[in-house]
Amino acid sequence: MTTPTFHQDGYMDAVLGAGGIAALTSAIGQSDAAMYAEGGLPARVVDLPADNAVKGGITITGDTDGVILAEVERLKVLPLLADAARWARLRGGGCLLLIVADGGLLRDPMNVDRLDTIHELRVYDIDDLSVDRSYNNPNEITYGQPELYRLSVRGAGTQVLVHESRLVEVPGDPMPASMKQDSIPWRGRAAAARAFRRISPSSTTCFRPSSRPTRGSSRTCSTGQLVHSTDAGCPSRPRPSSKAGQRLRLSCWTVLGAFEPRRSAPVMQGR
Repeated sequence: MTTPTFHQDGYMDAVLGAGGIAALTSAIGQSDAAMYAEGGLPARVVDLPADNAVKGGITITGDTDGVILAEVERLKVLPLLADAARWARLRGGGCLLLIVADGGLLRDPMNVDRLDTIHELRVYDIDDLSVDRSYNNPNEITYGQPELYRLSVRGAGTQVLVHESRLVEVPGDPMPASMKQDSIPWRGRAAAARAFRRISPSSTTCFRPSSRPTRGSSRTCSTGQLVHSTDAGCPSRPRPSSKAGQRLRLSCWTVLGAFEPRRSAPVMQGR
């Protein structure tokens, strides 16, 4: 006696259309990083806010001789901050590592009094870091915060210890502490993740999640709508990018404040 066999492929093809199974399998198995690496609309969702936050440049009031602005350009501060913001949107956090001449090692606290030169800035995403040691003095405001990080240097195949004072963090979007997968306090939500779920593997079509998709109910979202797509439904109301710009400018001033510790503080403004 033979047992009846139900073949799902024909049914799924009827529901999803020709090639629908392959497209669905590809979408499920593809990570956000892989989608971003392929370029196109996913890359625009990540890149557009990061690039817009710095494209206007900065004006430094009080830097009459242009020393600080020259350092900003030499160190490529704004493009690197945009890269860090990219990884914050894609991975939930990014950071800049300050390579400086202060007489100390990467694992030592930055000695601002002996700081001579900032040699360069390097960008890493938050998944390159793990906490090695936290501050353990309950009388200090830094109690429980990371003191030393382990930084994975891609390409070298090694890990190095880095003191937290040598990092400029660019956090992801806010998220509940209970949902964070590690003890890095500035790890946030990857803002692009929700928009990525609205991008079809073969088109830019997205559906309202509150209702069942029917024939003719698909709507095409523009890049701007997907960039700001954080609430249910599509398209969503765009969010202003001013906060992102302010956060990046604050990070930029953190870098420059270390370079000119004895100088009267100039004021940085977006153009």
